[in-house]
Amino acid sequence: MTHCHWTHSSFKVCSKHLAGILETALRAKRKRDNLTKVIIYFHGINDALFPIVRNSYVEICEKVFTKRGRTYKPELTIIASTKLHNERLYLDERVKRVIVSPVYNEFCHTWNREFRGTTKLTKCTIIYDPEQMSIEKIRTFTNYLCYDSQLMRNPINVPAPIHINRDSAERESAIIFVNNGLYLTKKMRKVVYKRTNEEYTYLNKNLGNTRFNS
Repeated sequence: MTHCHWTHSSFKVCSKHLAGILETALRAKRKRDNLTKVIIYFHGINDALFPIVRNSYVEICEKVFTKRGRTYKPELTIIASTKLHNERLYLDERVKRVIVSPVYNEFCHTWNREFRGTTKLTKCTIIYDPEQMSIEKIRTFTNYLCYDSQLMRNPINVPAPIHINRDSAERESAIIFVNNGLYLTKKMRKVVYKRTNEEYTYLNKNLGNTRFNS
């Protein structure tokens, strides 16, 4: 189940939720599974945030691993995908210039097949990968995730988990707009995130037990 959770946009809060999400994912794995590899995708972040992700978020992930045992240390790979660029290509176009980063290990994918004209690339940047996993394996794994939307047979333009979370965020923004904004304190006019999430989410409500298929 995927849902949107409103938080204050700060490194401290985002770090807290990253740790919680990773802990939940590790608990969900079956006991007989020998998890030796963890791959995390960030979507829509710019180059300026790469050092924060590389230096700070990696430390958070390692602390979560340590909680599960001192000897537990799976290989960690962090990838940033984005379409916030101006590169567009024809399907059979031969690229005659450098369109990837000269600093980071980066690759481009066109998961959607356009009917006519050009298609916008999705750039994937490998921010952290100390074990130097084969880029071909990363590209293949990323491509597999694009076939997992369960609503169509064709691949989508980003990995399915990213697409689902992005769609949930857009839906939550619409709910906030219809309900005239977030809940605020009367005096300081600060956002009350706890009440906002309790009122606007479908979790712990009758609707949370209902499944809708598109």
